[in-house]
Amino acid sequence: MNYFKNNKTYQNLKHIKSVLPENIKKILSKSKQKFNNLDDIKNNWVKIAFDFSKHCKPIRISNNIEGMCLHLEVEKKFILEVDYERDNLIKKINSFYGFNLIQKIMINTYKISDKKNNQTKKKLINDKNQKKINNIKNIKLRKIFEDFDKN
Repeated sequence: MNYFKNNKTYQNLKHIKSVLPENIKKILSKSKQKFNNLDDIKNNWVKIAFDFSKHCKPIRISNNIEGMCLHLEVEKKFILEVDYERDNLIKKINSFYGFNLIQKIMINTYKISDKKNNQTKKKLINDKNQKKINNIKNIKLRKIFEDFDKN
C-alpha cells in the first residue's frame, strides 16, 4: 500500500484529463493560460468596445493585488466618456471571455499627433494676400505676417 501512495497510481483509476476528448483538453488548457499578451484583446477590441474603439486602445495588462488591470490609452477629449463607461467596459470584456479576466481599468491620456493636426489646418493666407505681404517694405512687419501663417 505504501508503494501506491508514493507513486500516486491506483489500479483502476485514471485522471479525468486522460479520458476527455482533445477539443475539450484544448479549451481547458486555454482557460488556465494567463492573458499577458494583448493580441487577443487588441484583435477583438472593436467587438468589445464598440463606440470607444476609435477613441481608446488597450496598451497592456498588469497583474495587481486586486486582479488583472487593463491599461487604456484614451484621447484627451474622450476621457470623461470612457471614465463613465469604465464599469460597462469591464463587464463587456469579462462577458466576452466568459470569466472575470479584468477587475480594473487604468486610463492613460495621449494627444493626437501634430502631423495629423498639420494636415487638417487650412492655409490662413491666400495668394492674393501673400502678394500684398510681399509688397510690404518694412522687413519686420513682413516677417510677422509670414510667420503668422506658419503658426
